[in-house]
Amino acid sequence: MNAPESDDARARPGPLLLWGDVGFDDYASGETLLGGCALNVARAALSHEPSFEVLVAAPLGEDGEALREALVACGAGVNLLETHPGLTPRQPIQVSAEGERTLSGYQAGVLGEVRPVSPALTTALASAGLIYVPVFAQTIAWARAAWESGAPVALDLQDLEELPEGFLSEAAERSVLLFAGLSKSHPRLDELRALARGSDATWIVTLGAEGALAWRGGEETAIPATTVPGGRVVDTTGCGDTFAGTFIVCWREALSVGGSLNAASEAAARVASQLGT
Repeated sequence: MNAPESDDARARPGPLLLWGDVGFDDYASGETLLGGCALNVARAALSHEPSFEVLVAAPLGEDGEALREALVACGAGVNLLETHPGLTPRQPIQVSAEGERTLSGYQAGVLGEVRPVSPALTTALASAGLIYVPVFAQTIAWARAAWESGAPVALDLQDLEELPEGFLSEAAERSVLLFAGLSKSHPRLDELRALARGSDATWIVTLGAEGALAWRGGEETAIPATTVPGGRVVDTTGCGDTFAGTFIVCWREALSVGGSLNAASEAAARVASQLGT
């Protein structure tokens, strides 16, 4: 099954459905902030006042009401948030003096339990204009379910080493947008570039302080990183999510790939200038 052609896919009407993790970020310094890929992407997308609805689907524990309230406050649709017995996901975070964040010891909570896709979510997936899924160990099955829905799919490849064999090639064939955060020296950068050349998807690779790349077929677009306001990186947590949410909105509103990259880079730089997303 091939992905829908990318330019057609971004014009498809319907909401942006963010199917991912919503949880708490526990900083080593003692702060607990609201986070998770789906929440971060929702905040970024809604800050640009998109012409389409933004829905969030995620499991929450019984301690997750503050996350639901935060999503409502920023304008996201929350009818697909499900509260289950147990704890909401938590991510311990350490931030270096240079502002680089390190993630370790992820506590999946209710996200670690395998559940069938609800009828309400199945219906929402099929009618979405675009489905976004951040892909890591606990959400690989969600990516596959998104593909099966028939709607255009954007995947954010959070950790290439966690992906099962063959997943990248399948993602290249069945997705319309693919995000990955690497570096110019990453050993798999050339592999991604080769996959991009053979697929109809638009690929976005963020490179931190080295900027970002986009590939569509044989065409490559590169931009430098935007200077962080104030000139100091405080915390890189959520920069990739913010980049993805901003790019998706600009891309769906028919801004060029280069223009979408620049807008996303500026948004990510603003996030890097503060603690949390």
